[in-house]
Parts: sequence; structure tokens; C-alpha cells
Amino acid sequence: MRFISQHTSIPVPRVISAFIHCGQTYILMERIKGDMIGVGWVQRNEESKAKLLSKLKSIIQEMREIPAPEGTAIASMVSIILGIHYCLPSQSTKFFLDQ
Repeated sequence: MRFISQHTSIPVPRVISAFIHCGQTYILMERIKGDMIGVGWVQRNEESKAKLLSKLKSIIQEMREIPAPEGTAIASMVSIILGIHYCLPSQSTKFFLDQ
């Protein structure tokens, strides 16, 4: 979250503390004003939904434009819910971003 905060204009909550307790990881962070995007979604008109989706798209684009630090690769964790923990590296950052 610090990385996103330092390299984008995306609002990110400040991390106050992070710790492991009884095998569970916790992150204590400040609260950012606003509602989760799904709150009241059904009641929103199409223009309101389009504005939110446009903002979300711009946030994702801004994150994708951050150059990867030298010596890093993009990877994803798969099937954590099923308890299968492994990492699948992409062929390259360019390949991943072009998909």
C-alpha cells in the first residue's frame, strides 16, 4: 500500500500497524471516508454506475503504468481458498500487461 501511495495519486489508507496473532495476519489502518463501491449499487442510476466504473478503470490504469522495480516479475497466487499455495510467474511483465 505504501508503494501505491508513493507512486500514484490513488488514495490509500495509512498503515498504523501490521502483526501476526495466533497464526493470523492483521493490518490496522486508518479509515478512508466513503462507502464500498457495492453499497447501493442496485439503486444507482446508469450514469452514476458509469462514473464509478470509469473511476475504477482509471485507478487500475494508473497502477498498471507504474514501472516494475528492476529485478522483479509479476506473479499471482492461485487457489488460496482451496489451500493450494503456489506462484505462477508470467512469461514477462510486457506479456502480462498486454493481456
